[in-house]
Amino acid sequence: MDKLSVIIPAFNEGRRIAPTIDRILGEIARWRPCEILVVDDGSTDATRDIVTGMARDGLPVRLLCQDRNKGKGAALRLGVGES
Repeated sequence: MDKLSVIIPAFNEGRRIAPTIDRILGEIARWRPCEILVVDDGSTDATRDIVTGMARDGLPVRLLCQDRNKGKGAALRLGVGES
């Protein structure tokens, strides 16, 4: 079975990103192999550090970064290109 890629565009989501990833993994990982691609859209908070820590802990999470805020569409395009 192919792995499902879930793309999360994120801009300053430090407070919400870990619970969001945990909920997604809790639902999807039960029935299908998956990866979560978090596309940081130029955040100025701890979003990148949190996602990097989760990946380091062995969760199927990858962080993709844009150098500045380019909007949700650009973040989604980057995520789809990497999936």
